Amino acid sequence: MTIKARAKDITISNEQYEYNERHRHNTKMRYIDEQSPAEKDEAKTEYYNAMANDHCHLIQSLDYLTNGDYGKGALLALESFATNKRMNHIAALSQLLGALEFRCPPAMVKNAWRMLTPKQKAKINKLFTNSLEEYNNERDERV
Repeated sequence: MTIKARAKDITISNEQYEYNERHRHNTKMRYIDEQSPAEKDEAKTEYYNAMANDHCHLIQSLDYLTNGDYGKGALLALESFATNKRMNHIAALSQLLGALEFRCPPAMVKNAWRMLTPKQKAKINKLFTNSLEEYNNERDERV
């Protein structure tokens, strides 16, 4: 027996929607991890260049992330570590942003980070900290 359903007749709960979005996000993150070594190295170079020289690109990407433009799954990932008090928020944000914007796996994000000078790291820390504080303030206002 075949069941025909129109899209407008299908409803899912908010929990199911969030589960589906997390699954899509996790699938995307696995795909990024499974790239070829050449693709990973290219992504690392792109992300390093953005962190070292192109802060406007990072700021724009952070805005996209905090506005949910990368999808609900990415926003849920951001929310999960932004509210976790025992986590290195800057590292988590850097890895999430590197994966979503530059297709750079987390291990390669760490390598790109190590290539930065202390002065560059301080600038990126400040930029990411400000973005997280702004996101948390907006989130608190919504709640």
